[in-house]
Amino acid sequence: MARVHAPKNLNERSKSKNRVIPLQSHQLGEMVTTIGFSAPGLTAAESLLKKNTYEGLKVRLGGKGAGLVSMVKLGAPVPPAFNLSTALCALYLARQNLPKAVVDNCHTAIAGMEKA
Repeated sequence: MARVHAPKNLNERSKSKNRVIPLQSHQLGEMVTTIGFSAPGLTAAESLLKKNTYEGLKVRLGGKGAGLVSMVKLGAPVPPAFNLSTALCALYLARQNLPKAVVDNCHTAIAGMEKA
């Protein structure tokens, strides 16, 4: 299990060792979503369409990511892309870096985009 040290608020980065956010490895894979293609170990946007409303997508992917996924649902041509979740943004702000597993997932997504 990866452990993330997060500040109580963003102005207290020097005290960040006081708070730990536990993360499971499967959660890190869910933070990278592919749009218009699939890649092993990553969440495909098409699978999110079945489970989420637009507002749910917006919370998970942010406005631009939710918009792209909605365009896929409508059948509009969308170039291959990948999205980093809003939870990952919060994780980055807390750590000031990304876990290695997330960086690896980004490389997997880029390789998948190149093949698409």
